[in-house]
Amino acid sequence: EIDNCFNQYNKEILMDRICTYLDKIFEVQNLYNAKECIVVMGGDLISGAIHSNLRLENNQNVIEQTMYVSDMLSQFISEIADNFEKVRVYSSEGNHGRLFPNKEESLTGENFDSLIPYILKAKLQLFDNVAIIDSQYDPSFGVFECFGKMYVYTHGDKDNVSNVVQNMTLMIGKKPDCILMGHRHTNGITT
Repeated sequence: EIDNCFNQYNKEILMDRICTYLDKIFEVQNLYNAKECIVVMGGDLISGAIHSNLRLENNQNVIEQTMYVSDMLSQFISEIADNFEKVRVYSSEGNHGRLFPNKEESLTGENFDSLIPYILKAKLQLFDNVAIIDSQYDPSFGVFECFGKMYVYTHGDKDNVSNVVQNMTLMIGKKPDCILMGHRHTNGITT
């Protein structure tokens, strides 16, 4: 929870934002008669142990956060699934869900963000139109296609805007049409 002169945030605000976001998704669906929805979770779903002061300020421990976020996202995706013929869900792990503050001590995939898709698969298994898709590359990034274009998604803590296209092109062997990055804490579009 945050309540200061710069920002205000809590579970109620989160739910209001989720509902507003769902309304916008359905507006776009109606405008374009969309049949499929792609959901990309860009990491930092969990506030883990990387900053001791932040960890102490959290009003939920990491396990409680994992359960809460999994429940909230399964409800969000089920709402989408009730309105679209097909839903694809992709995810990358962020840096805040690490188990250890020192990133050199962290193993690839040892991140609380990695539990979320696993839990979502179980919670949404009765939805035939929902696919939770694992990255074929690495937990921190992946690739999907939409309308013949190749998209790369990554949290972005290991990348920067100036070299991400070159790095991803080298890793996947093809230049992507678009890269979706999180971690920057501000919205932006770079061409």
